[in-house]
Amino acid sequence: METGINPIIAATTVLEDNGITTVFIITFINGGFVIIPGNNSLKPIMVYSVEYGFQLDSENLVFNEWLDFIEDQVIYVDTNQTDNSQTLPYWVDILSESWLLYNTNREVLIGSLLTTQWGQGEYYNELCPVDNSIYILL
Repeated sequence: METGINPIIAATTVLEDNGITTVFIITFINGGFVIIPGNNSLKPIMVYSVEYGFQLDSENLVFNEWLDFIEDQVIYVDTNQTDNSQTLPYWVDILSESWLLYNTNREVLIGSLLTTQWGQGEYYNELCPVDNSIYILL
């Protein structure tokens, strides 16, 4: 996704658990994605990328555990009707677009603070040694 250009949504995936909307996963045509919780008692942006695409992939165990954790949080705050007074201002900023850090030419004034790219490929344990068909973390 080009920086400073309004992204065009390619797809929206809605995850639910027992009738509770837990997560929205929004992907963009030119790359990038954002994951938003299904309840405004949590901060509105859980994770995003402006460079990389996203696929809901059952083989990435660490990501699936993280996503399950987020879904559990949404279910908890939904079931317990948690107060959203601390997170609501973030949602208002997002929905009103007052959070945008653009000048009048829609150029980004503040970009990424880090340029480091971590990883070893598609999965966190892909390069670990294998013992009895199980990746061994070192």
